[in-house]
Amino acid sequence: IISFLNENKKYIYRIIGKIFNRLYPKKLFFFIRFVWFLIVVKLYSLKIRFPINNKAENVIKELAEADLLFNNGGGNINTLLSGELYKQTITIFAASILKVPVILSGQTIGPITNRLHAFLVKKALDKAELITFRDRGISMGRTKKIGVCRAVMKDTADDAVSLPFLTKNKVEKLIIENNGSRWLELAADLIAIINMNGYLLAMGKTDVNDFGMETQLLSTIADQLVKQYNAKILLVPTDYHSTADDRPLLNNVKNNMKSKERALVIEKEYDAVQYKSLIGLGDIAIGARYHFNVFATSMGVPCIGIANGIYQKTKLKGIMELYNLSYCFIKEDMDKVEFAFVWNIVENVLKNRDQISSQLKKTTIKIQKRSLMTIQRAVEILSS
Repeated sequence: IISFLNENKKYIYRIIGKIFNRLYPKKLFFFIRFVWFLIVVKLYSLKIRFPINNKAENVIKELAEADLLFNNGGGNINTLLSGELYKQTITIFAASILKVPVILSGQTIGPITNRLHAFLVKKALDKAELITFRDRGISMGRTKKIGVCRAVMKDTADDAVSLPFLTKNKVEKLIIENNGSRWLELAADLIAIINMNGYLLAMGKTDVNDFGMETQLLSTIADQLVKQYNAKILLVPTDYHSTADDRPLLNNVKNNMKSKERALVIEKEYDAVQYKSLIGLGDIAIGARYHFNVFATSMGVPCIGIANGIYQKTKLKGIMELYNLSYCFIKEDMDKVEFAFVWNIVENVLKNRDQISSQLKKTTIKIQKRSLMTIQRAVEILSS
């Protein structure tokens, strides 16, 4: 029977899926799939192969062959991104069933406002050996509040603080690749790096056109930097996935500027090291992406974090508090805050930028060492 099911599983699952979609609520169908996956994992651990779709089967095989599950960075364990929360927790459950050690490194946890989510996250995180957080107290507090107590938990930093960076010559070549030769030649007393977050769901939007207030705010700031500080503006994305692309919004920022000839948008797709190096050119950075601000702080570039919604603001607040620069995080939502309020913070940061840069560089060295805790534990597990 099992042999027949395995040979025809593609058709069987298609039929079962259609029946359940017609007769039962989607939540029930999802719950059954969730439980069924874990049952198949348990059977797999007993060397019993039971049919499941190819994608899930590949995940099980990868986990079964692993010596360690190392979850590197991320803010996906929260109620807002419930789909990601289910993926994260079910993967940890599967690893535990297969006796694979679990480490979660550089995490933002929460907010978790759903009882089922709290139950799943508690059960999953209690199966980890070590969890490190990328903020000060916020994620650990949320994790303890839902009852997680078995794992070793520490506040450290995002793993990206330890990424390397390119030389200035190589960074300038990246700019030239984006038709930036003229931009490089512009005389300027200040280089400002600006970012906008294209992740609609996380920013509480349904359409790119809903970002009018946010892009206008950044355009006004950019023009004021040009006018008052003879700045030139580099608009840098850190995500170009189709569902979270920053570039359309950055182009809107440039097009809304009065001094658009002073601005350049990085259009080409690069990796994290290249984006970090581009951000490192700045004298000041202003952005809504978490890793944009991580790259800026770790490069010693004074930065200001500004975003919408509790999910994004929790992450930005976390990175600024790690560096003892909480005033560089704007608590108000980006689509509601007044320009004058933000500009006052910009001027304050520029006034103290040498001191802030020095503080960033010193703190980065400290938190880089702390963030290696998970790597060191991983090495111990793999060595044994």
